[in-house]
Amino acid sequence: MVVRGLLVLIWLIVALFTVWKFNQPDFYWDTFEEIFWFGLTTSLIALSLPHFKNTLLLFGWALYCAGLLLDITDDFISDATFPLLVLDTSLKNIGFLITCYGMFAMILTKRSVIGLLNQEIEQRQKLEAQLRYEANHDPLTQIGNRKACFETFNDVSNKKPLLFYFDLDDFKQANDKYGHHVGDNILKAFSTSLVKEFGDAFCFRIGGDEFVAFADNTHLDVSVLRDLLLEHIFEYGVGLSIGTAETNPQEQPDTIVQRADSSMYSDKASKIVRTRPRQN
Repeated sequence: MVVRGLLVLIWLIVALFTVWKFNQPDFYWDTFEEIFWFGLTTSLIALSLPHFKNTLLLFGWALYCAGLLLDITDDFISDATFPLLVLDTSLKNIGFLITCYGMFAMILTKRSVIGLLNQEIEQRQKLEAQLRYEANHDPLTQIGNRKACFETFNDVSNKKPLLFYFDLDDFKQANDKYGHHVGDNILKAFSTSLVKEFGDAFCFRIGGDEFVAFADNTHLDVSVLRDLLLEHIFEYGVGLSIGTAETNPQEQPDTIVQRADSSMYSDKASKIVRTRPRQN
């Protein structure tokens, strides 16, 4: 409301001064041009005051307006009567230079702010990426977790249609015997071997000592695979039971995993039978 009042006042003064000057015998169109630009510049200052906080820029505009006002005034008042009129051009030039510098300083400030915002956005993107990674990866082994396995199951199984289910035999005994630190190392070493064999994108830890992996080789020798995966952890007395299941787009992931789990338990049971002492 105040700004609107100022604008009305400015252009009312401009209009009255123009009408008055137009009726004078020494009217020049140059005077009208100066009055017009004075009104336009002061209006711009009035519009900017509520929103603009750059004091230097406002000061430059004010000096420029003062120079315009003196330029208008010297059309009907002589320099001898009002000596400050000689400063009209200087004030306009100084006001223009200060305005330019104020704009330059404002641009530098905005660039600095934009740079800080870009850094904040980059940090936020990194944090979001880290949170997504942590939500989908096992913190100990750094391979995909159960959530990631089931969320990507269909996409992964389309590329690798054979599902392997792994369970570390006697892991609890090794963990109790050698300590949790060694137990963690066993899990990490097994995960490393798993990734080396199947690829990082196709390996998941879905339980304490249970893992799954996807492969495209249906003729893979399970015995050879078992030896490869146990190469770095067999010294701790840990064994490995392996189950397999072919994936089917028509089946639910839970159903396929359950089939692989049942296959793994069959493998575990057969090993128990083979190692059980003969009864007389």
